[in-house]
Amino acid sequence: MSDPLLPEDDSAEDFDWEQWPTERSRLVDSVKSLKQQLETFGRPELEGLRQASAKFLADMENVISAGDAEYSRLHPGAQFEPS
Repeated sequence: MSDPLLPEDDSAEDFDWEQWPTERSRLVDSVKSLKQQLETFGRPELEGLRQASAKFLADMENVISAGDAEYSRLHPGAQFEPS
């Protein structure tokens, strides 16, 4: 059974790559904000949450990198500031 909230086919062709610079900016800002919040998790009982959050943020940085690569493939010469 598929999740009704997820698209049937989430391939790169379904994404409007003309929107990538805007979406990328939003993602980069969100990751930076979440990293700042993560730095405040100093209590030992929150270590599991901190580790899971760090993995999620690393995954999001990989998503941004993959998006940059795809956008650059579609728009040769396009470059972005490191996230």
